[in-house]
Amino acid sequence: MKKVLVLALVVLLVIGSVVAASSQTPEWTVYNTDNSELPHHQVIALAFDAQANLWTGTEQGLAKFDGETWTVYNEVNSGLSDNFIWILLIDTQGNKWIGTCFGGLAVYREGGVILTGVQK
Repeated sequence: MKKVLVLALVVLLVIGSVVAASSQTPEWTVYNTDNSELPHHQVIALAFDAQANLWTGTEQGLAKFDGETWTVYNEVNSGLSDNFIWILLIDTQGNKWIGTCFGGLAVYREGGVILTGVQK
């Protein structure tokens, strides 16, 4: 009987430690314009590429996050026809299809914009 009580106590301790470990609050990292290079606080579109880079579309341009560094693409430095990114898709060849609010559609490949369609 004593062995059963000891075994029951051990099982309860193990279960209690598993429950305690699983109820810990996960750690979140929140990126915003104060602590990152995000070009705008409102993120409208998100996509991951094959290298696990996070691409974000905002009202002030496109940003790529590789886990450490932010790179911003906009009308001034990349040839985008509009900074207001509405939708973002990445195809199997790694092309970024970027739908903008006022500048139509753009396709970006590392190195620059390869196609733009300006809305008239």
